[in-house]
Amino acid sequence: MPESIQWTLSVTVAGGPRKTESQTLPVDVYLKGQLQIAAASGATPGQANFAAPSGGGTVRFVLISASRYDATPPLIYTVDDGSSVTLDGPHLLIGTGAVARLGTANLDFTFSNPTAQPVTVEVLIGRDAA
Repeated sequence: MPESIQWTLSVTVAGGPRKTESQTLPVDVYLKGQLQIAAASGATPGQANFAAPSGGGTVRFVLISASRYDATPPLIYTVDDGSSVTLDGPHLLIGTGAVARLGTANLDFTFSNPTAQPVTVEVLIGRDAA
């Protein structure tokens, strides 16, 4: 059964420009994960994984959000053991061109929390059927 992801983005600069975009993005399936990432234990960061099931179609939407972004050192994640990405705000990738920036089709995320407090991370993925 086809699904749709409705998104709205609104950006306002105080005393400056304002931009609002919105769209309904048709997808065949969505995947959602909520991860509780434990606090660091000494020098060892807490870790959690989220892997999109293999065999899916083209990914068209990825949203990664966290319960906090003010951590020092910051939360980080990797995709398929690639380069580390700092999660210092929500990450939103819309469209195949943006999602291609992740450089992989597997979408196997590893999140690391080097802070003294646990953090919740949510991942939402929209993709076409295989």
